[in-house]
Amino acid sequence: MARGSYIFDRVFLLLWISNLPASLGVVVVLAMHRETLIVRREVKEGMYGPLPYVLVTTILQLPWMVILAAVALCPAGYGIGNFPWANFDMSLLVITLIIWVCENLAQLVSLGPNVLLNMMNYLNGFSVFMLFSGLLLQTANVIWPLRVLAYISPMRYLLQLFVYYVFIDAEYTGAVL
Repeated sequence: MARGSYIFDRVFLLLWISNLPASLGVVVVLAMHRETLIVRREVKEGMYGPLPYVLVTTILQLPWMVILAAVALCPAGYGIGNFPWANFDMSLLVITLIIWVCENLAQLVSLGPNVLLNMMNYLNGFSVFMLFSGLLLQTANVIWPLRVLAYISPMRYLLQLFVYYVFIDAEYTGAVL
């Protein structure tokens, strides 16, 4: 049982848990940029097609994303944050989806010609996802042209799900209505 005064601290912990593995996408941009150069040459030489490459890399990456999500979630969330274990599976799924979204963003921006600009583009996209997630800045307070980014940001929906699954079974004392 947690005290109601710690709710904002727990939300900050949720942001930290979800953003830390997703921020590793900067390294993915560098690796995928180099891999893209190799894959383009191998596809051009007829070694394999683009579809088998995408299928094989997805099959290989998904289990490691689940492992990375578990490593990020278990010690910080369930060891330190004392999250309720009832929704561990759904929390793990949401963190895995956050990592998957950021991984795909990293793979998309790694297709550019300059690897440093690609890394900056990833940080820009990641920052936009976080800024318009709804936890740092409310959607109603965003001016209308930029509000579109708030509505299409996948982090808006995934972080809301993560907060829901962590707080739905928790009991808090000291909260006054």
